[in-house]
Amino acid sequence: MDVKRIGFLLLFIAALIVAGLAGNANDNLMAANGGFTLTVDTDKQSYDRSETVSVTGALLEGAETPVSDVSIGLVLLKDGAAVAFGQTITGYAGQYLWQFSTSALEPGTYTIAATANVARAETSFTLKEETTPEGYILTIQTDRLIYSPARAVEVSGALLENNEVQNPVPDVAIGLALYLGSKPVAFKQPTTDAKGAFAWTIPAETLEPGDYMVYATANVTGAEAAFKVSTGATGRPEIEIYKPAANAVGVATDAQISATFNMDVTAHDLTGVKIDNDGKELTGVSAKLSGRVLEISHPVLKAGTVYRVSIPGGAVKGETDLLNEGAGWIFETKSSNGSGDSGGDNNDCGSP
Repeated sequence: MDVKRIGFLLLFIAALIVAGLAGNANDNLMAANGGFTLTVDTDKQSYDRSETVSVTGALLEGAETPVSDVSIGLVLLKDGAAVAFGQTITGYAGQYLWQFSTSALEPGTYTIAATANVARAETSFTLKEETTPEGYILTIQTDRLIYSPARAVEVSGALLENNEVQNPVPDVAIGLALYLGSKPVAFKQPTTDAKGAFAWTIPAETLEPGDYMVYATANVTGAEAAFKVSTGATGRPEIEIYKPAANAVGVATDAQISATFNMDVTAHDLTGVKIDNDGKELTGVSAKLSGRVLEISHPVLKAGTVYRVSIPGGAVKGETDLLNEGAGWIFETKSSNGSGDSGGDNNDCGSP
């Protein structure tokens, strides 16, 4: 983990401490402070992989009077390092509940620290060694590379198992931090859905012009994405929409292929635009510009085949009078029996 990633995690934890979400917890399951008692416990003492941990507890005044509508901050730690964060509200009986999946956790002993400003407590559980998970892939991207201040920034990504199947990993808290240069700007903690996906919308008119980075962490896995907020077009032209989407599967063999740039562009040298399969270049490919869209004509593709689209550097010139850098992305056509998901439009970015 590099210095910036470590700094991000420390700042994230510090922000939660200031907000009353984390703190030094006592060693006992019950802690009293100023006449208040906070308890925390889990439904089991040990878990297998892909189980749900149910964390429960209560906030009482004295030993019996429940305290409702109080924010409870929760931190999951392993070897003293924060792994996940939660926040819930005590109910009518002073009780609270926090649940999370063990899917993305490593084996070992975990501590759960609960904080309610007036009281703190902690408990622990074990994730069994024989349930060592596969590695994971965490992705993150924005829907554009350059934004005007009046446009919302859409951040999205997914957590998948790093294997041939790449199963989605649901119910995992993703720590997100937005930086303007080296300055932390905002934090978010979405939870992955049934498809392993997560999202964060940064409202329009909330970011000043500048270069931004979004850092994502999920246990030991991390990812990052960059974007710019500008009052005018700056920099080189960059692709903001890939069609079919990068890494799409189940794409029709006669699908339209195109790349949409983030600014007005003119053709400079389109002869190097190509489509290949396993290094073998496809014949009958040509490219033309239609506004900001580079349309790529091609013959009918083979079913169940992975293709790579390559757009070389210098293919187009932007309104800033700068040429594009090389870019490319891959997709897979649907099999002859028609199986596979449809490769619709989205804004995932590929790699050159």
